[in-house]
Amino acid sequence: ALALPLFGYFETNRLLGGPTTNNRIMSGRLDSSSSLTSSSSKVNNYWTFTVLLVFVLFLVDGFNTKTDFNVGRYQQKKETEVVNNEFGGIGAVSAPDDENLSEKEVIGITSFDIAKIEQSDLMPNPEKLKFIVVENLIEREKLREILNDFPPALDSTTLANKKNVEKKDVLKTGQVKGTYAELLKDVESDAFRDAVGAKLGINLKGWHNRVTLRGACEPNPCGGMDSIHVDHKAKAVSVLIYLNEETLDETDYHGGDLLFLRNKKSLDDANIVARVPSFGGTMVAFRNYRNVKGQKEAIHGLRPFTGKRRAVQVNWCKSKTCQ
Repeated sequence: ALALPLFGYFETNRLLGGPTTNNRIMSGRLDSSSSLTSSSSKVNNYWTFTVLLVFVLFLVDGFNTKTDFNVGRYQQKKETEVVNNEFGGIGAVSAPDDENLSEKEVIGITSFDIAKIEQSDLMPNPEKLKFIVVENLIEREKLREILNDFPPALDSTTLANKKNVEKKDVLKTGQVKGTYAELLKDVESDAFRDAVGAKLGINLKGWHNRVTLRGACEPNPCGGMDSIHVDHKAKAVSVLIYLNEETLDETDYHGGDLLFLRNKKSLDDANIVARVPSFGGTMVAFRNYRNVKGQKEAIHGLRPFTGKRRAVQVNWCKSKTCQ
């Protein structure tokens, strides 16, 4: 841009008949006044064009400088971010790659290692049901902490024996706190949703999330033939995380364990597709569309059991009214 005025100086001399311009001299005299006026006009046009061009070049250069500054500021922001998590902890973490937008959220999950879900495989079965089982998703030490914070109301006769205890009903008691509260937040996170959906072959983004809680099968037992069912068709996916520290039934009967069944006719061994150990922080997640291509109904139930049967259930549904 700075070279243009210098070039203009020499061009002006040429147009006005300066020392560098000889073709304007005719018979020892300058051209007529009309020729001089024409030259002056050309000079004015030239300098107008030059000034405009210089102005445009500076604008372009300024735009690039601003863009580079913004890019640098964005990259610097990505390199280190300060994250204030929902539980008051503050720390610096590396920013996520564009291909993994949930990394910050994964770091914020404290109840379990989400990599265990990502590394799991669909369970092979003759009914072609889509489900995964992750044993010890919650480590034993963390599970004990959660049980120490377990809401007593879920063990009481007020909320016990209800098939699905809504989270809001337990929140009203003021007993949702500590590591149990963290668990509920973790299962409602986008990172958990995406990990489960990826394994089951469904994008759950935008689906409605519902969390229900379980505490006790007493004084009345849970299970039996009445427990055999297929989840409501509005539900895309069901997840259960079992919180009992020890096995529910040490006998071969396995009372209280979730059973996937071939049909709704019995709970006998011959009718069982798979049994899920329902304790020790184990998680089961399964598709329950009744119209999944190539999949039969995800029929499930449990044999009778009396006692504490603690669990968190998560569903993703088409509508807010998740049955």
